[in-house]
Amino acid sequence: MPSSVELNDSPVQMIQRHGGSDFAVRTLARVDRLPCEAVSDGPLGGAWVMGFAIHSSITGVPHRISMLEGLLGALTRRDGLVFMQGDEIAHWYLTTGCHV
Repeated sequence: MPSSVELNDSPVQMIQRHGGSDFAVRTLARVDRLPCEAVSDGPLGGAWVMGFAIHSSITGVPHRISMLEGLLGALTRRDGLVFMQGDEIAHWYLTTGCHV
């Protein structure tokens, strides 16, 4: 699974001391950039997987949870995005035949 320090609430908010809104801005900027990078005629059709890490003890606290709710709302309103858990991503990938 892709993992990015830039899209992980622990280093962004606890180490770098950025606010929750910065985490949302980074995530949305990455989502905006993915279509440019995903252009491909390959067997996966240019699909990209983007993950972000959130922790209940950091983003799930009362003074930050509204940022997450807003971020998820903004993401679910975008066309072309699909939300999957790790096992769903693995199943999708295996059904493409690209792993051979």
